[in-house]
Amino acid sequence: MTLRIVLVGLIGTLTLAACNPSSQSVQTAPIKLEKGMPMPVIQLLDLQGGVVSTTSLKGKPVVYNFWATWCGPCRAEMPDLNKAQIRYRDQGLVVIGVNVQERKSLIESFIKVVPLGFNVWYEDKGASFPHDKIGPLLPIWQGSTDQSYFIPFTVFVKASGEIAAVQAGYDSSGRALTANIEAALK
Repeated sequence: MTLRIVLVGLIGTLTLAACNPSSQSVQTAPIKLEKGMPMPVIQLLDLQGGVVSTTSLKGKPVVYNFWATWCGPCRAEMPDLNKAQIRYRDQGLVVIGVNVQERKSLIESFIKVVPLGFNVWYEDKGASFPHDKIGPLLPIWQGSTDQSYFIPFTVFVKASGEIAAVQAGYDSSGRALTANIEAALK
C-alpha cells in the first residue's frame, strides 16, 4: 500500500489522500468515469450472496464508493459515508461501498469492527486484482507507467443514471462529499 497526498482545488485547496492497491496491468480497457456520462452497468455480489447491478438503482441518487479494508483513507472515510447515508436517506440517497480486491470473509470481518450503515458490493474473484468489472473503472495514478490504481474513488450518480461528479481520494473536511452528494440530488 502506498499513501499519497494529492492537492486539488475545490472551494479552496482540499487535501485528498489515496491508496495505491496494485501495480499490475489492466486486463480490460479502462472506462473513464466522468461527469455527464451514464453510470456503466456493473453486476457484482452483495454480502448476502445476491447478484446486484447498478441498473437496479436507476431512479435513485447513488454514491458508489470504491474502497478496500487495508486502505487508510478508505477506512477514514467510512464514518462520513455512514453520516451521509443517514443525513440524505429521506431524499432517496443510496450509498454503496464497492470493495475492490478482497474476499467476502475479510469484508465481513472488517464490518464487525467498523460497522457500515450502507450496503457493500464486491466481485467474487478472490484476491486477484485488477478485476474484470471493477479495475477498469478505477482511475490510474497520473504519470503511472505500471497502471497503479487510485482509491478511495467515489462516483456520485443522479436518479437519472447520469454521473453528477467523481471524487478521487478522501477529503477529510467533508466539503467535497457534501457538494458532490448535493449535485447528485439535483
